[in-house]
Amino acid sequence: MDNLNKRELILKEALNCLHRSGYQATGLRDLLDRIKVPKGSFYHFFQSKEHLGLEVIKAYGGFASEQWKKSFDELDGSAEERLAHYFKSLTQYYTKQDFGKGCLLGNLSLEMSDKSVEIRNLVNQSLDVFAKTIAKVLARDRGLTAKPNKTENLLADLLVEAWEGALIRMKSSKSKKPLEQFIEFSLPRILAMRTEH
Repeated sequence: MDNLNKRELILKEALNCLHRSGYQATGLRDLLDRIKVPKGSFYHFFQSKEHLGLEVIKAYGGFASEQWKKSFDELDGSAEERLAHYFKSLTQYYTKQDFGKGCLLGNLSLEMSDKSVEIRNLVNQSLDVFAKTIAKVLARDRGLTAKPNKTENLLADLLVEAWEGALIRMKSSKSKKPLEQFIEFSLPRILAMRTEH
């Protein structure tokens, strides 16, 4: 196995472990044993467990960003229709996952914000990208080349915050109800504020 594949293998397994069990419960020895990678190889690619965590967030954030953009670009209709469709598809995904994983970014935000400034900052940057993507969806209602205005940026932030809160409630209740309530109640009411500004 070449170095690039070995690094990707470590990142993929680390993402799975962090998403499933969280940062604190993910042990390097167990992770490396599962994929049969020597500890020396790990330190060839990553300086520490925190460094690995940061690289996982970058990889996850990059992938998620592409998925967000692709999903919204492929959908037709108003901003509310496109966002509702997107969040419904995520609800189906989390339901298939038995509500266990939640959002990696939200999970790490809760677990690591007081423990690692670097992880906190990178998680916030990734969530900001999500909000900016949503703001562009809102702006597109005003025309294909329209740029988000102050209100659209604010409402996008509110939507991300409400969605992440719904995901926390989903995990604690083991139910899709908080996600459905977000789609049916929070989403249209937050978007309705566009006309109030």
